[in-house]
Amino acid sequence: MNSTRRQVQERLREFALRRGYDVRRFDSGRSMASRRIRAIERTGIDVVLDVGANRGQWAAELRNSGYDGRMVSLEPLAEPYAALVARASTDPDWDAQRVALGAEDAAATINVAGNIVSSSMLEMTKRHVTGAPASAQIGTESVHVARLDTIAPELLGDQTRLYLKLDVQGYELQALLGASSTLDSVQVVEAELSVVELYAGQPLLPEVFEHLRARGFECIGLDPGFTDVRSGEMLQADGLFVRRSTSTVEE
Repeated sequence: MNSTRRQVQERLREFALRRGYDVRRFDSGRSMASRRIRAIERTGIDVVLDVGANRGQWAAELRNSGYDGRMVSLEPLAEPYAALVARASTDPDWDAQRVALGAEDAAATINVAGNIVSSSMLEMTKRHVTGAPASAQIGTESVHVARLDTIAPELLGDQTRLYLKLDVQGYELQALLGASSTLDSVQVVEAELSVVELYAGQPLLPEVFEHLRARGFECIGLDPGFTDVRSGEMLQADGLFVRRSTSTVEE
């Protein structure tokens, strides 16, 4: 019976591969969604800060994974922010703010990408456009940039055990530099990490790793992210970091 089942599975996978799909057994225990929830439970998170929220896809996935605590989503672009507000309006524990995070409080211009999730404060490189032609820049938009340290008291109130998710397209280190005080309350960081320079002047994976390591975080998981559609090279990964000194809530 097991032999027959394996043969059926192999044939189904071969059929899918010929049509451009890959079918594998889903291991929920090793998924990023599972690691997020376990990290939240281990560290006693009382608020999740979703930075670079776009239309709220990531936060909605977190809800579907079982997190029922407070969420604050930040998104600077007008169109996805409107969709984010509509999505969050049905959830009493989900707030949204139209702002980008950076190292300074300032007005700025963001580069809007054809694939809007790739929009960035930084200029997109040719390497990025080659890997994902649909992401090429199509315009700009004026946005407000704030240091997390500036806005955290109003955003977060008395909540002091934070999960910080950064999906800011090459602006990770700038966002972290503007959160030097708030980072003391962060127990978990989830950040998009670039292997190659996709945005001009951005920090690459080793630099962000080192910055977080120096602040007491260790990486507990890496998931493949953005991949070159032509070569298959992984260009970005999603990293999950936990503050080891407080990785278990005291009984």
